[in-house]
Amino acid sequence: MTSFFQLWDIIEAERSGLSSQDFTHLSLADRMAQGRDVGEEFIRKVLAHHGVFIKSATSSQDKRQKIDGFWNGEAVQIKLRRSSRGGSNDIAFEVVRNHEKDIPLSKQLEDPNQQGRDWIGSAKHYFVMNQQETEIYHVHAEDLKKIIGEAIKALNNSQMLGHLTGPFNFKGVDLRPTKDRDPESFTPFKVMAFVPVELVKRESYEIVDIPEEPKEPPRPKDIGSAYWQHVLSAQDGEEVEFQKPNNAKKLKFFLNYIKKRKDLDANVDGNVVKLRKAS
Repeated sequence: MTSFFQLWDIIEAERSGLSSQDFTHLSLADRMAQGRDVGEEFIRKVLAHHGVFIKSATSSQDKRQKIDGFWNGEAVQIKLRRSSRGGSNDIAFEVVRNHEKDIPLSKQLEDPNQQGRDWIGSAKHYFVMNQQETEIYHVHAEDLKKIIGEAIKALNNSQMLGHLTGPFNFKGVDLRPTKDRDPESFTPFKVMAFVPVELVKRESYEIVDIPEEPKEPPRPKDIGSAYWQHVLSAQDGEEVEFQKPNNAKKLKFFLNYIKKRKDLDANVDGNVVKLRKAS
């Protein structure tokens, strides 16, 4: 049976060339075996492992500018971009919306209202995962626009005289008129460019399994949130002092809990409890 993630992948790949799910709780082998997509957070972790640190965008920047973060001060999209062309490693790039086949494509691009989401996007860099989920590619937006522009120029010089009525391929770049499958879309007719990543990639980063960060132990239900904050502070290396609780039973439970953990020391000095990392 097709899983939810696989079904979502099929819908999104055909609709807009974009799909993104998070299944970082699975091993790399399980992800590949099940054919599920790696989410943005996983891609960030892989890039950070290779020394590429992406500063997160605000929710407003994400929504309005269609960016996921910043690298060296420049806008970034961190996406798994898939074409609907089988297992190819093409980057799907929206060139024009409200496509009109009777008007040359280059002429439509002169209209700001028809420029596609990616064409007018503010992202300077794309980090793109391949279909095999083995590598992440670094692609510059200017390289994509340049090679797509060359294909559009070739379309102008072809027998089609710039009119895109069907697929047009130039040196591997595939221009295609498409229809959005979303019935509520305000821009159902679009032109997508499918660009083989080999033509535009600047760098490649191998996807590796990254050890999970150790998780802090859960708070026992008999330890209140205020005392738990003392525990967390001691875990971080602080020497903590706080008023001894009046309830002897609660104090005994707390001290026994610290003793069992072995990474912390606690002792009572008069009416004060002292807590610190074990030496």
